Amino acid sequence: MKRLFDGLSNNIQRHSKIWITVIVILTIGFGFGLPKLQMKMGNDVFVSSSSKAYKYSQTYQKKFGGESLYLLMNGRQDTLLSHETMQKVAKFDHKINQVDNVRNTTDVVSTLNDMLDKAGSGGSVQLNFKDPKLQKDLMAELTPKQTAQLQRDLQQSLTPAQQQQIQQYVMSELTPAQKQKMAAAQAQQSVPAKQQQAMLQKALTTEQKAKLQSYTMTLLNRKQQAGLAKTIVPMLPKVEDMSTNLLRDIFLSDNGHIPSTFKELLPKDATRMVIVINTNKKSSDMNSAVQIHNDANKVIRDTHFGSNIKTRLGGMPAIIGQARGEVIKSMAIMLVLAIVLMVIILGVIFPVRRRLLPLVFVLACLVWTFGLMGWLNIPITLATMATLPIIIGLGTDFGVQFQNRYEEEIKKTHNPQKSISEAIANMGPAVGVALIVMIFSFLSMYLSKAPMMQQFGLTLAI
Repeated sequence: MKRLFDGLSNNIQRHSKIWITVIVILTIGFGFGLPKLQMKMGNDVFVSSSSKAYKYSQTYQKKFGGESLYLLMNGRQDTLLSHETMQKVAKFDHKINQVDNVRNTTDVVSTLNDMLDKAGSGGSVQLNFKDPKLQKDLMAELTPKQTAQLQRDLQQSLTPAQQQQIQQYVMSELTPAQKQKMAAAQAQQSVPAKQQQAMLQKALTTEQKAKLQSYTMTLLNRKQQAGLAKTIVPMLPKVEDMSTNLLRDIFLSDNGHIPSTFKELLPKDATRMVIVINTNKKSSDMNSAVQIHNDANKVIRDTHFGSNIKTRLGGMPAIIGQARGEVIKSMAIMLVLAIVLMVIILGVIFPVRRRLLPLVFVLACLVWTFGLMGWLNIPITLATMATLPIIIGLGTDFGVQFQNRYEEEIKKTHNPQKSISEAIANMGPAVGVALIVMIFSFLSMYLSKAPMMQQFGLTLAI
């Protein structure tokens, strides 16, 4: 082996310019691989991709999507349950669904709209039509034409007994002047009954009509209420277009509290609001998680929920999305600390000339290492990140030992060429042995079933 390194040292000295040029070119070439570096913090970093748990997880994500993001909105109940907030939620819902790798969202606006659509076709949502305030706010949402249609359908659904009760109630509510007018109309036999009924409705005041409507609602049975729902629900506007009063009637229908249907989306009695952003299977990948997290934050800013509503974004994609910044920050800190520590050690402990030169070579080797990882699509993981101080420490150690050996030889021989040859011949085998150990470490670790060990062994080999 000594003969091998003797030949190598002679070749380096004879063709030093060529060696330097090749090394510079290679360093620049590997440097272009740095932007291709990717970070990987998914499940396959910690669990073997051949394991059943990993395969089951992939199947689930393929069928049902990946992890979800959660947007928590904090505010007063009267702020969250308002027309303005519902419009902003609908705006956010529309924009976030256009983001890459987002499947759909779950929020009070989309959920209630879906429930109202189903209610109009016989679904499960129930509106308490006997509540006078709900009646008033519902009617306020309808146009005059829709109101007339509703009254006609309501009258047609009444039984004779109910009609008789209503007639008696109307007569009890009429003023003496109204009673005289109705009596005069009934005395005219030529006036049809329907026309008399229309005259009666026209004669009623707004307050009397409201009382009549409330009374009529109390007489309806379940079948009639279901039929009324089929008529009135399709007439209602979308949730984001409803008035604040109607929204509060619906969302606080459980004696002033949030009904169980909406408790998870409006926790703490609507002092909190949760929007669930469902993602696809790519959200477990760090790059996709970063994209989703950044895009979601941008949509939040563009929606302008207002100063009265505080927003917080959570969920695994948000955590993974922030992890890359933390990883880069940690790598930068480790790199700087390792360099500072090596500068201190080289400046204090090793009394040799040009003692900082090995550090320059090590930094070039770092470009080689991580540039090659970029070209070979080897991602940065927790294991590869931890090799930064190791590479710097070991590389600097070998460089300083080479310089120490060179200084010893130059003092003996005063011949630079011979000193370089001796230093390479004596230090080369040690470097070769270290390289062989790393290769064997790589083989043993890479053949391991643990992905983290594979990544660590691969990085050591590089």
